[in-house]
Amino acid sequence: RAAILFDRLLYDFFPVIGFRSDGGTPARFFNKLTVCEELKLEPILDCAEQAIVRLFCCARKKAIVKCYLPHIRSKSSYRFTMNQLSHVDDQGRIKMVDTSDKVTTTRHAVASARVIMARETVAAVAEHRTPKGDPLEAARLAGIMAAKRTAELIPLCHPLPLTHVDVQARVADYGIHLESNVSTNAQTGVEMEALTAVTVAALTVYDMCKALDKGITISDVRLESKTGGKSGDYVRSDKN
Repeated sequence: RAAILFDRLLYDFFPVIGFRSDGGTPARFFNKLTVCEELKLEPILDCAEQAIVRLFCCARKKAIVKCYLPHIRSKSSYRFTMNQLSHVDDQGRIKMVDTSDKVTTTRHAVASARVIMARETVAAVAEHRTPKGDPLEAARLAGIMAAKRTAELIPLCHPLPLTHVDVQARVADYGIHLESNVSTNAQTGVEMEALTAVTVAALTVYDMCKALDKGITISDVRLESKTGGKSGDYVRSDKN
């Protein structure tokens, strides 16, 4: 009864959405914003203990998400505006950010990644015994090349005139530590270029060493710092 009553209340207040109490996907749209979450109702003994419900609606370009957690009497509400998502328009469609009105400033970003491998593989890299040659130099060059091609790999990235790209690769106890430094004078940042550089460098290390160790793991691809731009500077506090 509680499930049916709750479903009826939702339908009365939001008739264009058309929720289903059996957990099915809503088939309609509300203000052209796709309702992609399912309504899931578990057997209810206490009406105050609702199963998870995520209700998306759109009003004046605002998407409101209300989460009712199962077996928790208090409910939490989270609100965000579509304008806060720079790559999404007011109808929920992806878009490329228009940077025409942004000021050209100096931007810099540092990213890092880890390539974790067996001790025997680490020793082979340190002693230059890998069958394909030096994986560290190959990774450095691959990372530099990848940074310059980021806009071709990431759909909504802007092509940027990079003024400097450097990728460092060193042997560590766990494997290979990679770090990229990327700079530009542009209207948007180079975080994606820095992240792309270390990611492709890590993949290159795998390719160079896979004959010795197919269990190599690429881990902790992350932004370490960035400067410039409207959002201000950022430095990762966790340096482990």
